[in-house]
Amino acid sequence: MRSCKLIALHKQAQATGRRVNRVHRLSRRCLSGIAAKDDIKPKLPNKQDFVTDRLLPGEWDDERLDPIDNPPFRSNAKIISEEDFANRPMVGHGEEFSSMSDAMTTLSWLSTKDADAIYDLYLKMMTKMAEKKEDGTGGVTSHEYVTRVIAQKFNISSARVAAVIQLAHNEDQIRKEGGVLHYELANWVDQRCQEHIQKAYEAYREEPPEGFVEDPKGVAETGGDNLPGGDERVEDIYDIDAMIEDMLLREKDEARIHIDNHTYIEDEDESLREVKVDGNSKKLLKTSAKHKSENHHERAKDFTPLPESGREEHRPRTKFVAQVIDTRKEKEKNKDKWRKTKSARKTAQRKVEGNCLVEEDGKLRVATVAEVKATSWKPTRNAKEFTYSDVKKGWIDRVVHKKQGTWGRFEETREVDVHKVSSDFGVTDMFSPPKEMVKKVETDDDVVLDSSDEEGSSSDEDGSSSDEGGSSSDEDNDKDN
Repeated sequence: MRSCKLIALHKQAQATGRRVNRVHRLSRRCLSGIAAKDDIKPKLPNKQDFVTDRLLPGEWDDERLDPIDNPPFRSNAKIISEEDFANRPMVGHGEEFSSMSDAMTTLSWLSTKDADAIYDLYLKMMTKMAEKKEDGTGGVTSHEYVTRVIAQKFNISSARVAAVIQLAHNEDQIRKEGGVLHYELANWVDQRCQEHIQKAYEAYREEPPEGFVEDPKGVAETGGDNLPGGDERVEDIYDIDAMIEDMLLREKDEARIHIDNHTYIEDEDESLREVKVDGNSKKLLKTSAKHKSENHHERAKDFTPLPESGREEHRPRTKFVAQVIDTRKEKEKNKDKWRKTKSARKTAQRKVEGNCLVEEDGKLRVATVAEVKATSWKPTRNAKEFTYSDVKKGWIDRVVHKKQGTWGRFEETREVDVHKVSSDFGVTDMFSPPKEMVKKVETDDDVVLDSSDEEGSSSDEDGSSSDEGGSSSDEDNDKDN
């Protein structure tokens, strides 16, 4: 059955002239062992100066826009292949998998030390990229490129790297503001998760993964291959192994060309970059300026809302944003919309619309990218750019606007041991939280621990003492009488 499907895919690709969307991942994992052929195209260098590392292909995303969306599965913990997991018998006497390998499951935990290593590498790369060369070139940075390089170094997804650096940036800002970070609690959670993973693998007599591992494609029947269904009669003249090898080499070639030709998003202040405008928008701007100069006259101070009138309080002006649309071009654009491929439509949805004008304080000007992204016709959100938006804004404020304290490491002002695990949490069952809810009340000298039981007992003692005080006051009143 599998051979028939592969042959059908190969014949379909030859007939349509298009490459196959998905190749069997069991064979794809053997991609590194296949020697390159002479017909593979050479590397196409990226034109951006800051790109120095050539990234390796990984797993495609579901929309087939990113060939390194998920890293290749590399771990000492063995799991079943995607094909065997998808073709497992759905009906049986057992309700659970017999091992972690049969369940295609890997239990791993990204510890605090690994997260700190990722954040430190991010800081070093960004600082080095911002340095200009002797000839005056360089200094251009890209968070997208840095996250992809770090992700390949640690063999994790770039989306996870974006989340790690954003959370680490948030912790640095909390340190700068003098907030409290619970290091001991974080280390306690790390130890408990590692113990849980170790005991889970010991129960199945398997070897746990040495570090954090991303789930491969095909887990829980997600991201599977889009193989054509049905049967097809074929002759025995096809060499299945040669066809699989040819398909793998072609997909490897396609992924490498996609990576080498990818244009990374450069870091820039979107509030300073204007959108593109055509001749109609430029003509409207000139007409507006001419009309304003001909009809310009000073208004009475009592009626003007502008601050130059000398009034301390003035009516706030509303900012208006409009998009100039050529209906004739729009009709032609809509005709060719569905002729494009799915990837081309997805790419077009992420572009910022042009021909946007802003009227603010009586002046008409071209809108900026930041203003367009706040409108109803804003482009489709880039998930990774949105994830590290705060740390990217802090970096731009530091480099472009020369602000201090918006990006980078901030040392802890208090004397704490970052890698210490407090015994105050106690040794409890891994599958249940600590027995007492620990509340830390910081004082100048020590740390006071109050449990819920102690609060209840102290309240009872206060109540009894108040009752005794009340009885003594009654006795005093009787004596006076």
